[in-house]
Amino acid sequence: MQHEPAPISIPTEFSKTKEQIDESLNNNKQDDDDESGEKLMEAMKCTDGQLRSRTDGYRHLVPLDDLIRNELSLDFTASEYLSQGMPKDDPRIEEGIGGNALSPAKVKHWLLVFLGHHTGVFNLLLWFGGVLCFIGYSIEVNSADGKDVDPSNLYLGIVLVVVVFLTGIFSWLQEAKASKTMDAVNAMLPPQVIVVRGGEETQIAAKDLIVGDVLLVTTGEKIPCDIRMLSVTNMKVEQASLTGEPDAVLKSVTKTHENPLESDNICFFGTSCCEGNGVGIVVLIGDNTIMGMIAGLAASGKVGDSPIEKEIHRFIMIISGVAVFLGVLFFCIMMTSAANRETPIRPIIFVIGIIVANVPEGLLATVTVSLTLTAKKLFQKGVKVKALESVETLGSTTCICSDKTGTLTQNKMTASHIYVSMAKPGSPDDLYNVSPLANQSPQLPTPQFDLNDPTMDKLMWCSNVVNTSKFTEKSMVECVQERDCVDGNASDFAFLKFAENLMWKRDGKIPNATEKKAQTQRKESPQATVPFGGEVKEIVIPFNSKYKFMVIVAWVHDPVTNRRRPAVLMKGAAERIFQRCGKYAIGDEELPIDDAKVKSFIEAYKRLGSLGERLIGFCMKFLDDEEDGFICREKDQTVGSKQSDTMKTKDGDDFLIVGDPDDANYPLGTQQYDVWEGDIMDAPSIKPMAADAMTWVGLISLIDPPREAVPKSVKLCREAGVKVVMVTGDHPLTAKAIARKVNIIKADAMTVEDYMEAHNLDTKVEAAQHARIADDDECLNKMENAHKRATKSHIEAKVVPGWELKDMSSLEVKMSFMYRDLVFARTSPEQKLKIVNAAQQMGHVVAVTGDGVNDSPALKGADIGCAMGIAGTDVAKEAADMILMTDDFSAIVMGIEEGRLIFDNLKKSIAYTLSSNIPEISPFLMMIIINMPQTLTTILILCVDLGTDMLPAISLAYEKAESDIMSRPPRDAEVDHLVTMKLISFAYLQIGVIQALAGFYSFFCVTYDYGFLMGDLVGANAYYMEWPVDSDKPDYYNSACPCGGGTKVNDAAEEDPIYIRDGELDTDGIDDDDLKSDILDDIDECKSKNLGTDYSDWNDGNVPGLGKFSPGNWPFTWGCQYGAIKPGVKCKHGDKKFTGGAEANPCYKSATAVKHGQTAAFVSIVIVQWADLLICKTRTLSLHQQGMSNSVMILGLFTETLLCLVLCYVPGVEVALGTQPLLAVHWFSSFPFSMFIFFYDEVRKYIIRKHRRFHGSAGWLEKYTYY
Repeated sequence: MQHEPAPISIPTEFSKTKEQIDESLNNNKQDDDDESGEKLMEAMKCTDGQLRSRTDGYRHLVPLDDLIRNELSLDFTASEYLSQGMPKDDPRIEEGIGGNALSPAKVKHWLLVFLGHHTGVFNLLLWFGGVLCFIGYSIEVNSADGKDVDPSNLYLGIVLVVVVFLTGIFSWLQEAKASKTMDAVNAMLPPQVIVVRGGEETQIAAKDLIVGDVLLVTTGEKIPCDIRMLSVTNMKVEQASLTGEPDAVLKSVTKTHENPLESDNICFFGTSCCEGNGVGIVVLIGDNTIMGMIAGLAASGKVGDSPIEKEIHRFIMIISGVAVFLGVLFFCIMMTSAANRETPIRPIIFVIGIIVANVPEGLLATVTVSLTLTAKKLFQKGVKVKALESVETLGSTTCICSDKTGTLTQNKMTASHIYVSMAKPGSPDDLYNVSPLANQSPQLPTPQFDLNDPTMDKLMWCSNVVNTSKFTEKSMVECVQERDCVDGNASDFAFLKFAENLMWKRDGKIPNATEKKAQTQRKESPQATVPFGGEVKEIVIPFNSKYKFMVIVAWVHDPVTNRRRPAVLMKGAAERIFQRCGKYAIGDEELPIDDAKVKSFIEAYKRLGSLGERLIGFCMKFLDDEEDGFICREKDQTVGSKQSDTMKTKDGDDFLIVGDPDDANYPLGTQQYDVWEGDIMDAPSIKPMAADAMTWVGLISLIDPPREAVPKSVKLCREAGVKVVMVTGDHPLTAKAIARKVNIIKADAMTVEDYMEAHNLDTKVEAAQHARIADDDECLNKMENAHKRATKSHIEAKVVPGWELKDMSSLEVKMSFMYRDLVFARTSPEQKLKIVNAAQQMGHVVAVTGDGVNDSPALKGADIGCAMGIAGTDVAKEAADMILMTDDFSAIVMGIEEGRLIFDNLKKSIAYTLSSNIPEISPFLMMIIINMPQTLTTILILCVDLGTDMLPAISLAYEKAESDIMSRPPRDAEVDHLVTMKLISFAYLQIGVIQALAGFYSFFCVTYDYGFLMGDLVGANAYYMEWPVDSDKPDYYNSACPCGGGTKVNDAAEEDPIYIRDGELDTDGIDDDDLKSDILDDIDECKSKNLGTDYSDWNDGNVPGLGKFSPGNWPFTWGCQYGAIKPGVKCKHGDKKFTGGAEANPCYKSATAVKHGQTAAFVSIVIVQWADLLICKTRTLSLHQQGMSNSVMILGLFTETLLCLVLCYVPGVEVALGTQPLLAVHWFSSFPFSMFIFFYDEVRKYIIRKHRRFHGSAGWLEKYTYY
């Protein structure tokens, strides 16, 4: 599988890589650093013997022709190889598939990962409990002196070990599953590159590059290997990660240094092209690249915990702390007893029980399932999550800084209006609506304009010739407007289609599938070239977001002179283009721009901008006018590409190939207006026309309609308390209009400009005074949670232009976020980071969208960076936390909802899991406090936590969102933790207490039915399990007969063959002589303990609850206060069959009765957990509103009930777990509590909803119980 290369952290020993190589070249240093430098230089050494022996035999120094012929064994010159590339049938192509990949980073052996899942905090607590069990069992064996020992501690230890092992396996499998899911997601998007093979451009996977490939690199792409440049056009590469240079390096085709890291003709793997483009020959791939060699010695930097990881860690620490504290506290209390100090079995068992009861063994599996499930759902909806944990962070977002084009809009631009000849527009229609040009009709749009006007030719040159896009062959059968385009952006595609339609309209014909008129015009208007670095280069300044225009020099056909003339053609942001113009084109003339024309332009700009249309301006300047003195001669086209045009200044210098317009030595126009910057002024001041002033050609406005789902999504964000801020490079007028269309600015909201117009204010200063947004002292206060403040002004919207933003202080930028509706327009990518930082300082959790190289700082600086999957560059995608595959803003909103859902469902799962802790812990506490038998054993607690509760807890991860999930504010990470005091109160003090009562009630009901009063069990923990007791003191027996008056006494007694009849022992019903003998031995032992020598002494007519057997005639095995074999003593003969027709031993002694009670308590937890699961489905909605559509939850209810039945009734289970089969009636003892839990919580939620509905705010109950 091919993955996007991860950022490589350079270790300390490589922090001065260039210096190490320099030392290696000078051979004046012999240490480890020098050795490292030698290794890196060795990587650049040619492999061919003839070249290797030369002093310049390095790949960046040897002449290109030699490199190609000798190193690659190909018979091409450098110029030929540039156009031909590697032959398609070269066997090295097939052999090299997958070769350009770094060796997988060293990862932990699966066994270490596996062990890691067994050594978490919870796991260590359970391991500790298991060890204590084995220690306790060993102590019992050593002190038993050969007697039989109760193996329950051994069984418990084994169970705990098995539990830790199985949960570790489950977590390990879940992590592996999640990893495979993310691998599958990454595999969907292997990095692609363009290479030249066999004279054709071909797209291949970056991993399939081979040494010798001719690789095309454009702005925004990561360099996938080490390449030597064959051709560059204003190409700058950011390589700070390798060389430490803070500024991008301008690349060339000539060697500039012996050190490859200093030479400008080499680009390295791991760096990125931030400007321009180039073509290079691959010289090193994979592990052999410079960065690859460093990566072999580098270790990846440690990544900080995500918010969800911090929350889980916090939860683990809280619960583990509680478990350890309670365990140690009560262990110390129990050890105050002399008996416990002599034999500390009971304290040890108690500690084990406390630990097991507190640890939610299945929680971490639930977290992994939740995150993996959400990542899958998001990917299916077009969002690629690079790290599972980032999904939950997105759910905490309070502010989205979104691009406009392609994110809020469809990025499907269409030419809408044109503005030429500087005519004063009366209405938008007077601006020549050109949308009808797209119709498949030869008719002209209305109002009509002269298609043959020379001004239209110039508009076509600037919009079509300054354009690289083209139609795909497959789409030529479609109408022009529906054709697919490549090699450009959405604006280029719109101009291409506009030009194509316009040219067909000129001819009065319908477009066909064979002719490409616009592309033909480009061929007839070739770009001018100059010699550069031994090559022939086209004169072009690529578009840059800093200066917002693009320039080429081309030879265009002038219909007025009927010849080809050299001209500078420029297109870009309309106001930036207009600034550089001193004249305007009208017909075949060029006239000076005066104040009236400026006002006409401003009016047209206002009209079109207010429609939300993107305004692209065009200007030009012929270079063959004699007064300018330029020397321009077109090359002989028959000579070929080796010859360049003659393009010289009047001083005889060649036109420069530059990336920055300030460095150009040919005319680009200078700013003609003192005040402009897009801020519409009524009376701009015009300077005297500059000598290099350009000629204004016209303006084309483009429509980019909003995505259909965006207005609804923005509204949803507003309801969810998430601020949506537009950050765009478009003009403020356009940005404001689009912002209104997509609800970022409400329809009735008033901006400062609107306020100025409405109140006839002259300056923004006056407007600001009228619209004070906050007190100064408030703004200067601590900024934490400042995002919750609202503006005090009646002006609720603000549009901040980039030219104002650059002069604003940090405080002023932060104050901008106090406006309800906010737009930043005409911003540069560098300013986006300033905006993000200001929002974060206001306390916002910021998600930001970006697609360009310069967006990467903002993407990295934001809490969640969202790169565009279609328009995004490789650099932007690497910097981001997630990728929007469809470039759709609505996907972010969906991600916010999913992130909130994860947090909600984890809260619900924790609330459900923790609720059973109280009924699990309380038996141990009652054992300590009143010395009664445990109502729940440690093993049964594990059966709850890892058996019946596991799937229901996980099923909450599948629960759908509540209807109010996007109508409540984002969670405050400082306050709204995963586990809060309100959640603890809900789980422990409310639901947990009710569940504990249900457990005790069920236990006492069942033991009562088997002959034991509640009071009889108090203080009975020391002896209910065995007889004879290890003491002669009669106080170890009950002072009153514990038989009780339970309903099962008579039923059992009727089948009991041993009776006290009239003071005599009657054993006639027993045929087994051995059994008779054993019983008589027991009786003799009782007599020896001074319990009475006559059977008549054991008969008491006042014993309550014996029914028809009292006085004087009652079952011996049920005993009384003076008997040894009684309900307070374990039935020693329970494994023997009685005669008399009974199929099994019918005697229910204290140990057996307690086991029945414990089983009933276990069943009661399952039954009350039914209700707990249902109420945890929602936090405010009723079950009726939420519904029961969660099929996994229904399965969970079924499986926990089925497992409960298995543990109660399947033969053999009782041996290991100590359970007993329950009568059907005993299942119903906890039903009232389960129903009470359900109705209690439904009423609580109803009151919360009612208060919200009538008061619009949280009431007392919500404040203290809404977790």
